[in-house]
Amino acid sequence: AVFASSDEEEGRSEVNESRRTTRLLNLQNASREISALLHVNSTELVHVEGYVISKRGFSKSFCFFDIADAETYDAPVQAILQRQEFWRQTSFDGYIQSLVPGLRVQITGQATRSRNPEEALLLVRYLGIQGVPRNPQHVRVVLKTVSDGLLPTVAVAQAFNCSARDLEDKVFSALNTTDDNVSKM
Repeated sequence: AVFASSDEEEGRSEVNESRRTTRLLNLQNASREISALLHVNSTELVHVEGYVISKRGFSKSFCFFDIADAETYDAPVQAILQRQEFWRQTSFDGYIQSLVPGLRVQITGQATRSRNPEEALLLVRYLGIQGVPRNPQHVRVVLKTVSDGLLPTVAVAQAFNCSARDLEDKVFSALNTTDDNVSKM
């Protein structure tokens, strides 16, 4: 296993920095508020939290994804994740691969234009992983990005309710545990 190195304190300070100048939006009204920000050409950063419900990847440089709240999938927020705009470019590939349905995320970004003039997107500047999906195959995708060194362990440890070191130990153990010579990951 190749784990990406990341200082836990550095990760916390980046999260705190991204939240310091942002406004938290309720997901039920977020699309409308993002559109309003776009109409006044605001560069204000906003913060939303929810579950990934779909992802549309177009290249290794960007993807679109939708997030919604747990109770309803009404009024999802459409976001765009672009390599050149992302806060941690060295981990971009891991974040883009880990965007699986059911993943609980927090996003900080700003309103940006879509090709469709009636739509506004949230251009992601920061993405945090808060919770893992229920689907075991989707959990494996997230853990594989960690074991391949594409995503810092500290980025997902909180979602698994453990320390980064404990998560590394569990992933390493799972990689070395086999049933009939088939890896569990």
